[in-house]
Amino acid sequence: MTDEGWLEIMPGTGRRNSRNAIWIAAQILVWGDAHGESEVHGADGMVRFPPPSRAMMAPDVSWVSKERLAEAPESHETSLILVCPDFVVELRSENDDIEAQQGKMKRWIDHGVRLGWLIDVYHGQAWIYRSEQDEPEMRERPAHLEGERVLPGLIVHLERIWE
Repeated sequence: MTDEGWLEIMPGTGRRNSRNAIWIAAQILVWGDAHGESEVHGADGMVRFPPPSRAMMAPDVSWVSKERLAEAPESHETSLILVCPDFVVELRSENDDIEAQQGKMKRWIDHGVRLGWLIDVYHGQAWIYRSEQDEPEMRERPAHLEGERVLPGLIVHLERIWE
């Protein structure tokens, strides 16, 4: 759902992106378990942003720090995710328009995401979005990406998603 409340219908991601999202999420989950309380969510983890926005979005993978979890209303256990993730991963599906996906990443950053990755397996590109930078950094078929200051010590291996 957009900031204005318009419903956007998105097709399913398909086998390749589903597999890749699980591979990425598993690495983040293992890292997160070793680094204290946090949560990792998959594509069914719908994030609802606070008013005045009416936006709701579901990234392919997200990570929420214990600090942001502490800000969540108590009812967050049984409802939508009511805090903005610190980190999101979006995987471009074959039918996704890259410009639309880049716009979605900008919306994530505008809503408070500190680090985001847009991974386009079809063109072998990974775009890194940082809250403190206006423009994303693009890398060609990186073997891995790092969590930088947001998820210190995280290294997500990507070799198998480019296959």
